[in-house]
Amino acid sequence: MIRRRLLFRVCIAGAALALLSAALTVYVFVRSGGSFFPGRGGEPAFRENFHQKLRDYDDFAAAYPPFADLSRRLDALEKEALGTESRLSLLKRRRFLALGGFSGGWEECLAAAERAADRFPGDEAVLAVASEAAARCGFPEKALGYASGITEKALLPLAFGAASLAGAFETPEKAAALERSGDFFLSAAGQAGPASAGPGFVINAAIVRVLAGDVRGAGQLIPSLSGPVSGPDGVSGKALNFAAEYYYDFGDLRRAAEIYARLGGEENMGRAADALALAGDREHAKSLWIVLSSPDENGFVVTPPALLARSLYNLAAASEAPGEKLNLILRALSIDPGHLCSLVLYSRLLPLDQALALLANSGANRTEPLVDLELLRRRREEWPVEKMIPETWLLLNRHHAQAGHTPVGRPGAAILYRWGCYYFDFQKQYGESARLIRSAERNGIGGLWLDFHRALALLRENNFAEAEALLLAIEEAYDRDGTRADAGDPAVAVRDRAGGNFWPVPANLGRIREAARSFDEALGYYKTAASRAGGVDAARIWYRAAGCLRALGRDREARAALEQGLSLDGENLPIRLELTRLNELGIF
Repeated sequence: MIRRRLLFRVCIAGAALALLSAALTVYVFVRSGGSFFPGRGGEPAFRENFHQKLRDYDDFAAAYPPFADLSRRLDALEKEALGTESRLSLLKRRRFLALGGFSGGWEECLAAAERAADRFPGDEAVLAVASEAAARCGFPEKALGYASGITEKALLPLAFGAASLAGAFETPEKAAALERSGDFFLSAAGQAGPASAGPGFVINAAIVRVLAGDVRGAGQLIPSLSGPVSGPDGVSGKALNFAAEYYYDFGDLRRAAEIYARLGGEENMGRAADALALAGDREHAKSLWIVLSSPDENGFVVTPPALLARSLYNLAAASEAPGEKLNLILRALSIDPGHLCSLVLYSRLLPLDQALALLANSGANRTEPLVDLELLRRRREEWPVEKMIPETWLLLNRHHAQAGHTPVGRPGAAILYRWGCYYFDFQKQYGESARLIRSAERNGIGGLWLDFHRALALLRENNFAEAEALLLAIEEAYDRDGTRADAGDPAVAVRDRAGGNFWPVPANLGRIREAARSFDEALGYYKTAASRAGGVDAARIWYRAAGCLRALGRDREARAALEQGLSLDGENLPIRLELTRLNELGIF
């Protein structure tokens, strides 16, 4: 359910284009006094004569003559223009021709703006027109050159928009280069706010801060985008959607859900449900999925098919009743037979031979990593470890070219590496684990899950200090809701099946602290791990916690911990034996 990061969901150029067109039109119109503003230092007779010719041009343009005729008239008027405002009036009209679809209009606008910039190099309004025209004509370096000469506060949004159109912020590397050079665009982004610019500029400013690695700084701009909604397609609606995406990607999932709910509509309701589920609020998420999958008062389900199938899948995944789970997943597949997650979940409800046949005949078993992986997972039930090891490597090789490059929403080949690490460690094939970790590093695949397996390898080598440092770094990457500080990539998220934090991290930190005889610290880690785990896993952790309590002389608390573990796993023999021993010692 996690989508890709904010930077790859937002069309920077689109936002910049809308901002630039609107703001530049208004600014140039005002600067040029509507149809005309007298040139500085011109003679009154000239001004009145030129003014009349502009009025004649506007009357001529209102009759919708051919664009070429209008362009020729502007060429003639340019020869008579003296001051910058006169030139700006003509540039405004050239922009209207280009915006109206005149072939070559932007090229002519750029040429005219360059002539004006050569004659009046200090006029920033002319530079703003030149930077926009250069960006639209595909000359990014030239656009940046003109934009970098703009310092006037009212024109900064225009310069920023032109820089965005020119691709100045399209990659982290370019943004970082701007930051190192002290370019004014980043300082303008840092000063952006509702009082100094519109939402388009604030959005671009937030994007630049994120690209430069200042996620917290970007977050300081987001509240200014959370004003009243003028409609899903209105400017404030788009700004609010951007705010929701930011909060979704960078950890404040409940806030994201609240904003999606404010936006309204089926798609936003689906996004709100996703955010709530990731925040651990499954009950409220389920209520939204139920609404999305239910008919309206007229008996029709109005939710778009793709969202409907996804909602049904999520309900099926959350259901504990086998019959209900099966009905929901079959309904999802009837709506979207190609929904891979539904296909995989359905296969898990089938006996082995039927599941293998379903997956193998799906047509996606060799092209989709998720389906190919599920085939191998199910074959563990009939294949020995000796066969599973080479098959795991063959699986990785089949999808090597896709590693880290699959579209968002489609599980990538990096998930295969993650599963391979788990399988090899579980089977105590530590040599294979080491090879797989090295292969992942060579292929540029990583994440907290890989750091965790590195830590396990260090523990096996008795390198407790480095293992502890890695585990602590993983633990610190989580916020209070159990989401990654840089959430967004499903291939690197480290989460348990319930959607909470990954309990083996604090559990292993507890083992390290216990081995160092720091029982108080170990106990704290064990309690954290037990709160995240469930069932037999939590029972085993409570057993370790009881050992620390005994070492601290807190025998009655140790007994309570053991009883807590036994309530989770009544068949846990070590816990039963330890309770018997405490009974013999008279500890009740």
